[in-house]
Amino acid sequence: MLINNKSVLNMNLKERATKMAVLAQTSNQNLNFKVIDIVLMRLYATKKSIFSYTKSEIYFALSALDKLGIAHLSSRIFSTLYGGERQRALITRAICQNVQLLVLDEPLNHLDIFYQLEIMKLVKSFGLTVVCVLHDFIINLKLCDKLVIMKEGSVYATGHTKDLINSSILKDVFKYRCNYNFSKKYLWYFILII
Repeated sequence: MLINNKSVLNMNLKERATKMAVLAQTSNQNLNFKVIDIVLMRLYATKKSIFSYTKSEIYFALSALDKLGIAHLSSRIFSTLYGGERQRALITRAICQNVQLLVLDEPLNHLDIFYQLEIMKLVKSFGLTVVCVLHDFIINLKLCDKLVIMKEGSVYATGHTKDLINSSILKDVFKYRCNYNFSKKYLWYFILII
């Protein structure tokens, strides 16, 4: 993967952390830090000393937590949160890192459908380049501009979402038989064939 024509493999950790944020599918859930500190950890790559934040940095983090609906949890210990709350805190940290590239691996795990859509809309609103692993057709259709569809570990197809999500691909790749329609107004529906 290249960022500004430089491979991320040729960047040291500090440089990589200033260029890209990664939210892995699984993470350490036993962090005994306050939620606000988890979000502020995004600054470690640019700070000389940890846990010394300016008022504007704290305000920015609290505002981001508020956008994801968890500002009221800012002083709670991360390890005491429920799964969906933890995921929203980690997503907040990733989107607040102020990077060019955001890599998200199944970021919607443990989230209700409302938060799935809201978080992906929020991520998209930042105008970042986002590489996101998703298995949800609805989210892909509503929010992804382009897709890379994988089959058995290899790239099967790439292109614009509206061109790739069709009955043929769904049947061949996902073993999902359906009739599918993508209208001129980008409304979609599935009719399952059982």
